[in-house]
Amino acid sequence: MATETFTWPATASMTKQVKFGVSTAQFGDGYKQVARKGLNPAAPTWNVSVTGTQDVIAAVEAFLERHGADTAFNWTAPRVGLVLVRATADGYSTSESGGGAATLTVSFERVYVP
Repeated sequence: MATETFTWPATASMTKQVKFGVSTAQFGDGYKQVARKGLNPAAPTWNVSVTGTQDVIAAVEAFLERHGADTAFNWTAPRVGLVLVRATADGYSTSESGGGAATLTVSFERVYVP
């Protein structure tokens, strides 16, 4: 099965957070030894919001529910380009804006494959 692509445009207020995977050993004299974990120690996540009509939000919901938190898909991240991501296990939330509009918010985490 081909990898699908998330194509809906995100709002401009998107945030990105990067956590670094490290192992640390703290010694009694204040010295701390730090080493990177694995080949890809940076773990970025993006908080993405999509605003649109009820039909647009329903299509985004269907896409996310089809992939769940275990199936990766392509997405174009700002300043990064096309990356492989999946929705986090926190799922997504929606809010109604009135006038037939709604906003869906979801977090994507980058997926690394060998």
